[in-house]
Amino acid sequence: MEVQRSVAVLLQNAFPHRPGVITSKIFEYLAARRPVLAIPSDRGCVDRVLCETGAGASCTTLEEIAAQLRAWYEEWERTGTVVCRSNMDELMKYSRREQAGQLAALQDEITS
Repeated sequence: MEVQRSVAVLLQNAFPHRPGVITSKIFEYLAARRPVLAIPSDRGCVDRVLCETGAGASCTTLEEIAAQLRAWYEEWERTGTVVCRSNMDELMKYSRREQAGQLAALQDEITS
């Protein structure tokens, strides 16, 4: 986590031809509160998480990737950092505590 928090941008490998596949790495990245670049866009759950939280961007084409990296690089040149602009309220929906609570509620509902 310390290393993840020290970098400018985190890279997330996405799986565009496997709908619904989301690795635990994205949740680690959200907790690190650093911008995330997902490659390629999965047009699914990774894109949705990044959009809902504002934690980063999904890109597929070389032009999209270059434009996003250029924007972040220019920000880094001007300010010395790249700011993670995630929405904390949305981000917290993906915390371990919140996810565990949702799982417990689902288990209670099923077993009642």
